[in-house]
Amino acid sequence: MSAGSAREPVPTARTRGRCAVTIGAWQVALVVACVTMVPVAGCSQFSTTGLRLRSDDSIRIVAPGDADDVAAPFTVTWTDDGRPPGTRYLVVVNRVPMPPGHDLSWFARDDEVCERRPDCPDESYLRLRGVLVADTTSIDVEIVPDVVGGRDADLDQIVVVRIDGDGRRLDESSFVVRVDVADRRGL
Repeated sequence: MSAGSAREPVPTARTRGRCAVTIGAWQVALVVACVTMVPVAGCSQFSTTGLRLRSDDSIRIVAPGDADDVAAPFTVTWTDDGRPPGTRYLVVVNRVPMPPGHDLSWFARDDEVCERRPDCPDESYLRLRGVLVADTTSIDVEIVPDVVGGRDADLDQIVVVRIDGDGRRLDESSFVVRVDVADRRGL
């Protein structure tokens, strides 16, 4: 009989007196996944280098409350227990705030019309897009733009972050409240 027929066993390392290691398909997939992920983990898109991951509850949004029904215009009010001197605030409606270290021009990136104007983005440009700058812990929201950034939700999102006097975001901390805006005004 030839090797491999149904009646005669195929010789293996065990039948020759050595211990055999069998590798299954799931083990091969695991090794391939690990080898693939090691280089990807170093990519900046997935890197957490430089982030100070911590819980921060120094800002508390007082009004409106989470899931409240509101109509534009409405006032957003918050408290800040950890306000560094010279801090201003950025209130962002239905979009993500700029990354830490970036300034307000981040909201106009890739906007060719705005890039041609030396004073852009100005307060009006930002306000129309749901981006508001406050020197105090309260601001009126008059315009509620549609959701930007692929977030699909029934509620509108308001984010408060700290910025410096030049409009540069100070840290990773962000404070969020979600509301149901009945009278929608915006772009």
